[in-house]
Amino acid sequence: MLFGASVDSPEALKAFKDKHNLGYSLLSDPKGTLAGTFGFAPRSRQTVVISKDGKVERIYSKAVPKEHPAEVLKNLGTPEK
Repeated sequence: MLFGASVDSPEALKAFKDKHNLGYSLLSDPKGTLAGTFGFAPRSRQTVVISKDGKVERIYSKAVPKEHPAEVLKNLGTPEK
């Protein structure tokens, strides 16, 4: 399952999703509760891969937008060393 989470409002997330034609859900987490549960900063832009059993497998702190999706897909299933 793939989703995005942000401290932004539901309305802002809908506009962002529509603008970028995203094919996944975006969750509004204004207090950073979801991020805090998994141990990462709620106000930073990052990609977090969480396993089916709820463990954080990898956190990408920096991403080059054009290269990032391929990088994540390549690394799925390979835990960070």
